[in-house]
Amino acid sequence: MGVAFITDPKWVFRLESPKTTKTSELADLAKFADSLAFEVETAWNEVLPELQDVLVKFAYSGWEREAEPASRLRRLRVRLRYTVLALRGEEELLYRLWNSTHRLRASVLDAIERNNPEYQEDLAEAIKDALSNRDGRTMNAEQARERNGQIFDQVFD
Repeated sequence: MGVAFITDPKWVFRLESPKTTKTSELADLAKFADSLAFEVETAWNEVLPELQDVLVKFAYSGWEREAEPASRLRRLRVRLRYTVLALRGEEELLYRLWNSTHRLRASVLDAIERNNPEYQEDLAEAIKDALSNRDGRTMNAEQARERNGQIFDQVFD
């Protein structure tokens, strides 16, 4: 397994708020995130359960940490580091790191959905209902978001 080298699961959370502005270390973090995302996309069921737990926490951490009081200070420190990189003209590296981290989160969330039979059943039922109850009406974006939220709430409540 490619991710077996992770000895400290907290290392995954370094992707959220890197404590460096060194180009080589940030490039390594982006490469690490891409490697993890690939492992999740291709072999989620083979990832160690402990690492799966860490990755799930990481995937949801972006929302949960927003409510923490210390989150403002943490975000400010990260923004200052990113500002230093931008001033050095290394925006491409910033985008690469952000895209890699986003890909990892999306891959984990996709794996969770794929491996949740209740979610899959509810999703299939919702699609079936939507197709069978069509009367020529279409949903706007807000209605679609609301319906997706209702489906999500049904699955996880």
